[in-house]
Amino acid sequence: MSARSNRRAWLSGAASAAMLLAASAASAQPAASSAAANAARDPRAAAVVERMAETLVAAQALRVEGDIAWDVVQADGQTLEFGATRELVLRRPDRLRADLVLREGGERRLFYDGRQVVLHDPVHGVYAAIERSGPVGEVAAFVAERLGIPIALAELLSPDLAALLSEKIDAAHYVATETLDGVACDHVALRGAAGGMQLWVGTKDALPRRISITYEHEEGRPQFRARFADWDLSPRVPDATFVFDPPAGAEKIAFAVHGAPAPKEGPR
Repeated sequence: MSARSNRRAWLSGAASAAMLLAASAASAQPAASSAAANAARDPRAAAVVERMAETLVAAQALRVEGDIAWDVVQADGQTLEFGATRELVLRRPDRLRADLVLREGGERRLFYDGRQVVLHDPVHGVYAAIERSGPVGEVAAFVAERLGIPIALAELLSPDLAALLSEKIDAAHYVATETLDGVACDHVALRGAAGGMQLWVGTKDALPRRISITYEHEEGRPQFRARFADWDLSPRVPDATFVFDPPAGAEKIAFAVHGAPAPKEGPR
């Protein structure tokens, strides 16, 4: 395989894990009825989740750093952990920047400036760009569904976060008040069709400090984990932060765009 072909394959393949797969796990289990779900939701836990959602949605801009890790179950059944550090910068309604440094040394940078999405790999000296406009949430969905590059925990950026969480949560209960990195947190446990999620949310600032997701219906019960630090809900972010300026010698290659999703069926 030529060097160019090898780099093209990287961007359409390994880069699919680039922005850090929160792993989209489909469940084989039926969803709980709304009545059962409501009965299983501890009001104290639900209030913690709702307050977190309101805080994030109210932020017109934010910057956060974190460590993320995810499990990959091997053919022989062994589970390996991979991870990265990530910095994310958001300015509503249509600006996003995500910088990722993988533990094994790779780097990925995603830019969205309201006009195009760019994925840059500075280590391999390649980038891909595609025209796109719209709110950050819609663009994050496009990047995941059409480009095959899920942005981990992109739901946290959605202006409809409260509704999204409510739809996905079948059960919730309050665990305890705990301290993470010197911050008092409310620890809540949630259950949905794909598995279980634990959240540690700052008691005072209502910001997520740690998230753990277990895909209980997948072989090996793999997990995704994220730990957040240095939240800033009023960063001064210049436009240049979201604009990609190709460095000298960088090679532009094409995204492997997936087919358009099938239209949803209307009411019968």
